[in-house]
Amino acid sequence: VSLGQRTTIANSAHAHAFVSIHANSGAKETVRGIETFCIDPTIFKNSTSTLSAAQMEVANRFFLSKCTASQQLAQSLHSHLIDTLKYHTFFPV
Repeated sequence: VSLGQRTTIANSAHAHAFVSIHANSGAKETVRGIETFCIDPTIFKNSTSTLSAAQMEVANRFFLSKCTASQQLAQSLHSHLIDTLKYHTFFPV
């Protein structure tokens, strides 16, 4: 499932947070790693130009709370994955 499809699913479900974890690999066995994505606050600011100032303020507070929750969850999950996977020979980090 592409990252774009994941965000569509999250938006359709009215998700309170969004985190996307990717296990990467390359042509060489030694090229691999983990990336963790979450909501980007700049996306919201670029897509709300039709709102009034009052609507923008309310929406901004709501969206920023989602960003904070997503970033905290992403950092926690990413750290836990790194700590767990560093002991496995099949996926050293």
